Amino acid sequence: MSKKSERISGGDMQDMERAEIAHRVLFSLLGVIAKTSTLLGISLKDLTSLVRVVYFRELRSQGLSNADIASVLEVSERTVKNLSRELRESYSIPEQEHNLPVEIEFMLWRAPMSRARLHQVLRAHAASDIDDALERLLAEERIVLDDALATPVYRPTMSVNALLGPDWVKRIGALNSLVGNLFDTVRQRFFEEDERAFARTLSFTILPEKLEALTQMFWNQMVPTISELDQESHEDERAHGIKMTLFWALMDTKAPPE
Repeated sequence: MSKKSERISGGDMQDMERAEIAHRVLFSLLGVIAKTSTLLGISLKDLTSLVRVVYFRELRSQGLSNADIASVLEVSERTVKNLSRELRESYSIPEQEHNLPVEIEFMLWRAPMSRARLHQVLRAHAASDIDDALERLLAEERIVLDDALATPVYRPTMSVNALLGPDWVKRIGALNSLVGNLFDTVRQRFFEEDERAFARTLSFTILPEKLEALTQMFWNQMVPTISELDQESHEDERAHGIKMTLFWALMDTKAPPE
């Protein structure tokens, strides 16, 4: 061992290991962004601009002020305002029409909530956006307003939501849900060492006429089992909320090796 290595304390080594893991995880996650960008012909300049908007959105969702965001991003507050406008004008539709309703629906699976309580818990969102999401959920009969109590509360109408939809807004929203669940899984497995988060990849061959069997397995076996598990946990305070994402794709046999 070199003298330089001997001078590194155990705590410093742990910090270095954590930093190394953080960079490797981020490098792996950015790989799919690079693949998608090259597939769509997005320039590095345009990609960098998008990253700035997404970074701003994340900081804003954490409740940071414009001044704090400017400090984190090392830009002026004027730039932050421009990022806010770009986010609002170009990328807010899936957030308003899909992500927020799904977030509310998931919260109501855990426990019924009043309008005032939802506004309190979702304080990072504008009150008008929350009300719009509630109206959308009511119109789609995904929730109901139970006014039998002194304080009316919202309840979900079904225990399992497949998050499916034919239009691009729902598809983008579903993609956001998938990526959000990926982030939670990576965070728990790599940085919290919580083995209750689960991820496995299976690679296999299948006959073309048997592809439908995978879809039927999901609807006929997994969904009923998950619904049963969900129902039996409603009255138990020990119950954990779980977001599960399942997806598959045909392997590209012509793709270059990683």
